[in-house]
Amino acid sequence: MKSAPRLTSEMVAEVMTKGRSIKSDSFLFKYIYKPNDKARFGFVASKKNFPTAVERNRVKRRGRATLRRILTSLPLPSIGAFIFNKEVLVVSTEKLAEEIEQVLIKSGILVKP
Repeated sequence: MKSAPRLTSEMVAEVMTKGRSIKSDSFLFKYIYKPNDKARFGFVASKKNFPTAVERNRVKRRGRATLRRILTSLPLPSIGAFIFNKEVLVVSTEKLAEEIEQVLIKSGILVKP
C-alpha cells in the first residue's frame, strides 16, 4: 500500500496549536479532523530526545512503516502528528504497532471491524 501523504510544516503547526491529544507510552498523538482533505500523518522526533540524525530518522522510518501496515483501509479524513519520546527506542515493533492502532481507534480515525 502506498503511504499516506506527509504533513506540510503549516499542517504540523496547525495540529500542534489546535489539535486534540492522546498520550501513549512511546508517543503523543495530536490530530484534527479535516473533512475536505485526505488523511495525512507526520512524525516528529525532536533533537532534544534524539540527539543524532540517525536516531531521529530511524524513529520516523519505524513509525511510517508501522502506520503503513496498520492503515489497510482508508481512515477518516484527518491530519495527525506522532510526537515520539525516548521510550520508542526500546519498544518492540509489535508493541509500537499495537500502541499506534489503539491511539487511532481511540481518536476515531481508524475503525476496526
